[in-house]
Amino acid sequence: MCDTLVIEGAGRSVFGKNSDRDPGELQLLQYSAGDKEELLHSPCQERLPKYLEGPYKNLKAFAETWSGGIPALVSRPAWIWGAEMGVNIRGLAIGNEAVFSREKTAPGGLLGMDILRLSLHSCSSAADALRFITGLIEEYGQGGNGSYKGTLRYHNSFLIKDPGEAFILETSGRHWVSRRVSGHASISNAYTLSRDFD
Repeated sequence: MCDTLVIEGAGRSVFGKNSDRDPGELQLLQYSAGDKEELLHSPCQERLPKYLEGPYKNLKAFAETWSGGIPALVSRPAWIWGAEMGVNIRGLAIGNEAVFSREKTAPGGLLGMDILRLSLHSCSSAADALRFITGLIEEYGQGGNGSYKGTLRYHNSFLIKDPGEAFILETSGRHWVSRRVSGHASISNAYTLSRDFD
């Protein structure tokens, strides 16, 4: 299972994530300027598997009007433009986890990892990222196959943190709930929010 956690204290905090991706899947740590050209002409897109054509078509359509431009350090599977986790130069950190619901994923929906990286390159605060991510999933939905081998279609849970506040965001299709973090929180591959969302 994947897990992301945050612990906030007086004047300091901890943000961390582990990954349970395929053992043979290369994971890159990359510093990225986050410009539009890097997204539109990513080498990942030149060798896209057929099952990602829909999501990447929507990603490229979005990128045509996207300004982006906030540099970030991201950890990502080598075959995907998006990232599992990262932090940008404004101090915004985001991690995501696969979650599973009865709702089907959208054939052309965005991968959660692409949503995460777009947010790091676009947002300066956790509150901005929360609005940005929910706007993307409401407009495009979530989809694609996020598995290096085989098939894994899923929705996403995000832990979003800046130096001042943090949020849990859980999604299913174009629906979502969020909760402000108080003290500490963690997310994994299961839903955690029931009636205790904001």
